[in-house]
Amino acid sequence: MLNYAEEMSYWYLRLNGFFLIDDYVLHKNGLNNKQNSDCDIIGIKMANSKETIDGHNYIEYDELLFEDLNENENVAIICEVKSGRYKKKELFKVEKIKYCLKRFGLLDEKNNKDITEKVMNNKVYKVRDFYVLKLLISQKSNDSDIYKNMTLNHINKFIKQRIESYRHGKNQSRMFFLSNLMQYIILV
Repeated sequence: MLNYAEEMSYWYLRLNGFFLIDDYVLHKNGLNNKQNSDCDIIGIKMANSKETIDGHNYIEYDELLFEDLNENENVAIICEVKSGRYKKKELFKVEKIKYCLKRFGLLDEKNNKDITEKVMNNKVYKVRDFYVLKLLISQKSNDSDIYKNMTLNHINKFIKQRIESYRHGKNQSRMFFLSNLMQYIILV
């Protein structure tokens, strides 16, 4: 079950055009661990994908999220969500990145180490036809050269603004959101 921060992050990314898997389980046989692990959210957004609501023109994506990307490119996202304290060294570990890249189908046997290393050392790195973005969503801003950081406050504002922009359509369809939190946010 998602905590509130993971749920807000999931819907933020979903409202920005991503198809997502939350709490993606990383099995220990693919990691250098004695136990399974997880990645909070992984997902993809396909090039030129657009969405309309109530016959309005295409909805706008969050400029802050896409400032290092082009919304008309394929994007694979690896997202860590932290609602409390955390250690920077625990974020985006190499085994997790490699596991996720394999899940996206972006690694082959020849270039595993080189590609994984480049993704590890960059916020965004192009692998084949996908730009891979590492995103940390946290309570406080935490700038980094190797991952993008967004705050839960920013995400909350974006979701509320999107709902307000399309109040009629969202209110009518709120029960189709499989999230009590989103249904409540839409209702109030």
